[in-house]
Parts: sequence; structure tokens; C-alpha cells
Amino acid sequence: MTFRRRKRNANLLTAFESEFALEVLKSDRLRVTILIGVIMSAVVVVATLAALSLDQFKRAFHGNFSGFLLTFAAVAGSTLMCLLIERALIDRMIRKKRDVSRSLQYLSAFIETSIPTAGMIVGSAFLGPVYTLFTPAAFVYPIFIVLSALRLDLRLCIFTGAIAGFGYAFLALVFINEASGSGIEPILLGAPHHLFKGFLLFATGVVTGLVTLQIKKRILKTFEMIEERNRVSRTFGEYVTPIVMDKLMTLKPDLRSEKRHVCVMFLDIRNFTAFAEKREPEQVVDYLESLFEFMVEIVNRHHGIVNKFLGDGFM
Repeated sequence: MTFRRRKRNANLLTAFESEFALEVLKSDRLRVTILIGVIMSAVVVVATLAALSLDQFKRAFHGNFSGFLLTFAAVAGSTLMCLLIERALIDRMIRKKRDVSRSLQYLSAFIETSIPTAGMIVGSAFLGPVYTLFTPAAFVYPIFIVLSALRLDLRLCIFTGAIAGFGYAFLALVFINEASGSGIEPILLGAPHHLFKGFLLFATGVVTGLVTLQIKKRILKTFEMIEERNRVSRTFGEYVTPIVMDKLMTLKPDLRSEKRHVCVMFLDIRNFTAFAEKREPEQVVDYLESLFEFMVEIVNRHHGIVNKFLGDGFM
């Protein structure tokens, strides 16, 4: 690979990264918007289920279901407020075309992914420590992990999976230790399957990050191919036919020039000057167009190149 090509690729990569950073911000805004929708939907679903099965909820929460609802509403409201603030900040960054610092991205991922952990801690005060691990709160972790793909960053995806896996595993070990000897079924107190669930959450983050990395690489490769095609088109598009252009696109970038025997034809219309002196300009142009149209078509049909037009002729 030549120095010139390496420099061109570096410039392409810089331009791509600049535009890509803006698109990542827009993608991150979509992620936050989806999270807001998920939280609001959860509030509606909990309220609906509570209205339909109030007696069952009261028994499950030992008669303190109203306290749980208030706590749940406070947690959900605080979460929505944080997400709305985050979305407003992202909107501001997009308008100013500024990138978000890495530290803020990791802090945001940590806070968001810790929401299910906080929810289970709150729920343990009403349901009991171990039983909270089997509530729908634990299934919220994968939502945050999958949505982290919209950040289009391998490390952030892995970090999100690590926070989810470690948060769940650590909480499970603490709850199991608190509930030991309380008469709960031994299968619920088994640490291995809780630790394995934590590992699966981390593995989900790793897989999501690898998928994100492949998507980013393919986007970059497509961008380079399009830019290379545009460069060739800008360089030769005005001088060669579409057939020759397509052949140039199939050549390897480092392929050297070829030496060939070719035929150069200079075409000129006999007695054109005398003809043009007796005609109006519009008539002269129409006459040239009527001749050049089929002549150029014949040249193109035989894979020729019209290099330039020379008044009443061409080369």
C-alpha cells in the first residue's frame, strides 16, 4: 500500500469518525427515548395489573402493597426524570455537533444499568430478599444490554453487561446470605444458578458488543467503497464511458497502469465552416447534435472514449 493511499485512507477515516460520532449521538437519543417508553409502559402495566388483581398483590406484599406502589412510583418518576435530562443533554450535543465525553457515557451506562438492581433492593423490603430475585425486575437487565448496541461502542456494551451481571450476582449473594436459615426452599437459596444468570448477563453484553463492532466495521467498509467510487468517478467520469468506468471500479487499488495499442480517431465535418456561415446558430447546434448523437453512440458501443469535442468534430 502506497504512502498516498495510506494518507487518503486516514483522511477518510477521520471524516467518517466525525460524521459517525454525530450519528452515534442520534442513535443514543433513540436509545434513551426507547428507555423512557419502556419505563412508562411498565408503570401502566403495573397499575393495570394492580387494578385487576388487587387481592393477589396484597397477599404477595403482606398487606403493604400501597407502600410498594408509592415507592415504585417514586423510583419510576426519578428514573424518568434522569432519562429526560439525559435526552435533553444529548439534544444539545447534537445541535452543537459536539461529542459526549467517555466518562459521561460510562457514568450514564452505570446509572441506567443499576436501575433494576435498585428496584430489587426496594422490592426486597416488601417481598423478602430472595423472592425479589424472581420478580420481573431481573428481566429488565437484558433490555438495557440490548439497547446499549445503539451506542455503537464495543467497550460500552461489555461494560453494560458487566454492570448487569455483577450487580445481579452480588445482590443474589447478599440476599441468599440474609435469608439463610429462614425456612425458604433450598432451591431458591442455591448460589450457582444465580451466579450463572449473572454470567449470562455479562455474556449478553459481550455478544452485543461484538455484533456492534461488526456493524461498525461494515459501515466503515461501505463508506470507504462509496468514497473510492466517488473519487474514481470525479477523476475519470468526464472522460470515459460508463463501461470503462465500471471496469475501473473492478480494478485493484494498487494495480499499476497498463500499456496498450490503441487507435485515436480525429473526426471533422467536411465543409462545416461554409455550412455554418449560411445558417442561424440554432440550426448549426441542431445539426451538430443530430450528427454527434449517433456517432458518439457508435464509439461507446465499441468501448471507445470521446476524449474531447473540437467544435465540429471530436477526438
